[in-house]
Amino acid sequence: MVTREQILDIIKGHLMDNLEDFDAMDFEPTKSMREMGANDFDIVEVVTCTQRELKSRVSQITIRKVASVQEFADLIYDYLENRRVSRVGVLDL
Repeated sequence: MVTREQILDIIKGHLMDNLEDFDAMDFEPTKSMREMGANDFDIVEVVTCTQRELKSRVSQITIRKVASVQEFADLIYDYLENRRVSRVGVLDL
């Protein structure tokens, strides 16, 4: 199971890949991607790449409500955790 810290590292990596002037030292999970210099296109790319890498399917409507990168990471973590719990429950039947 992936940890919240690993999810944050993945998001940071995608920010570094998509923002020209972004440095790992600029990463602050309590800030929004926009506050760290991302434009709308960058945000869509980071969200899409992160979800693809983690095989997550959090809805765009839900993602739009988050105010920080930490909240986005928490959403993905919760999605993955709920999916894992559901699979365990199904296997136990």
